[in-house]
Amino acid sequence: MRLFVGLELCDEARGALAVASSIWQKSARARFYEPDRYHLTLAFLGEVLPERVPLLENTLRRIRWSPFVIEGGEAGSFPAGALFYGVKTPCPGLFAAQNAVAESLRADGWSFDEKPFRPHITVARQAKSVGDPPPLAPWRQEVRHVTLFESARHETDGGSRLFYTSIFRTEANLP
Repeated sequence: MRLFVGLELCDEARGALAVASSIWQKSARARFYEPDRYHLTLAFLGEVLPERVPLLENTLRRIRWSPFVIEGGEAGSFPAGALFYGVKTPCPGLFAAQNAVAESLRADGWSFDEKPFRPHITVARQAKSVGDPPPLAPWRQEVRHVTLFESARHETDGGSRLFYTSIFRTEANLP
């Protein structure tokens, strides 16, 4: 199972990102995501054996963190061809939650991508040109849980497509 820990986005955020992405598609050459794939990754674990998932869930249950608020930010791109919208910073609650996730994973011996955390919501991949990203309509979300997602490719009528499925969720446990 290919897994990552992240944040699910509220309908307001998905809607704002979908509108901006539909405009951005007109000027960028990239594979844009459907809104059901929008999320914010806190830690990418990669392949995990299914029988180890309950152990991972126990690790996530022990994370100590407080609820926080995120807001939509500026558009950007990564050299590898991903197009994204960031979140407004500073956002100390988001960075504290990501750090708590990383420390808990490390303490329990889980391998994960340890690149510096740059909070963003990917809206497209395989960009050949960035185009002219539109501003994002304002959105705001209170974050009260982190989610363990499975990333799996499935065949559809339109070809192969990645699906992100929530398999476990843990609530904020500090004031």
